[in-house]
Amino acid sequence: MKNIFYLALVSLFIFSCTDPEKDPLRIADIKKGSYIALRGTAYSNLYEDAFLGGVDTFAVTGDASKETFEFEADYLSEDQSTLASVDIYAKYNSSGTLVKITNIPGSTFVAPTGATTRRGKITIPLNDILSKTGKKLSDIAPADPDNGIINKFVIQCDVNLTDGTIVKASSIVNSSLYESDLFYPAHFLNYVAK
Repeated sequence: MKNIFYLALVSLFIFSCTDPEKDPLRIADIKKGSYIALRGTAYSNLYEDAFLGGVDTFAVTGDASKETFEFEADYLSEDQSTLASVDIYAKYNSSGTLVKITNIPGSTFVAPTGATTRRGKITIPLNDILSKTGKKLSDIAPADPDNGIINKFVIQCDVNLTDGTIVKASSIVNSSLYESDLFYPAHFLNYVAK
């Protein structure tokens, strides 16, 4: 008897969901998420020991004006026209203050020939990151992984959609669910001091 009751309840729910007025969960309105996924050399760098878990590195003894933070990302969304821009933030190490570095317009993301997913290459001069975070290159020590010291800038990317929605990096909860060749999110990235 219980099985008949559950079958009737499930059937009622399924048939009632075909009428938009009887869809309390608004299942018909649910869309896939809109976020940016890491691609190219930056993705490969994650798995190289020399990058210490970062997507890019900078030399603390070099010329800051010649250093840039670079990565490529795909805009993953059902509707590719919804990307307005990407706000880039940075902080020094995990405990630093998060500050806005720049805004990348959505027009930077263009579908490569033969593809339907828009891809963007983002390049930010190290001097911009240093000036906005209030750091001097001479004050940053290189990473010392043997002693557990990985000095870095944490780069955070928030996606702005054309309808005014902001997909904040902090909303990518449990990003390990996405960490694969296809879906590795580009919302939290490390720029490591060497």
